[in-house]
Amino acid sequence: AIFALGSIGIYGFIVGGWASESKYSILGSMRTCAQLVSYEVSLALSVLGVVILGRSLNLPEIVSRQGSFLPYAIPQFIGLIVFFFAGIAETSRAPFDLPEAEQELVAGYHTEYSGMRWGLFQMAEYINLIT
Repeated sequence: AIFALGSIGIYGFIVGGWASESKYSILGSMRTCAQLVSYEVSLALSVLGVVILGRSLNLPEIVSRQGSFLPYAIPQFIGLIVFFFAGIAETSRAPFDLPEAEQELVAGYHTEYSGMRWGLFQMAEYINLIT
């Protein structure tokens, strides 16, 4: 359920690119969505190892089983590294800021926006950092 709710934000990128009626914004939103979907797959696969070790999808049960064993970060060290980097990539911060690269003239999915609408996109991006 958590991954399903986390993936809903992708629709905002699609609608934002489509609503600007610019082909560059639509292409930027499609690129952003493709990258975010690939990061979601990495996050889900890294969590899958912990779910298999915990033998449950219930978070309190996974934590209680972990208490009688080594922390799951030790046998799943590669999964921990993948989760860490995919989490940083999900926020589109450096060095994973490919949806809005500095060398490009267009700004990705919010190319045609300015003023309050651009500010709302920036606010949503910073809210994504803390969620």
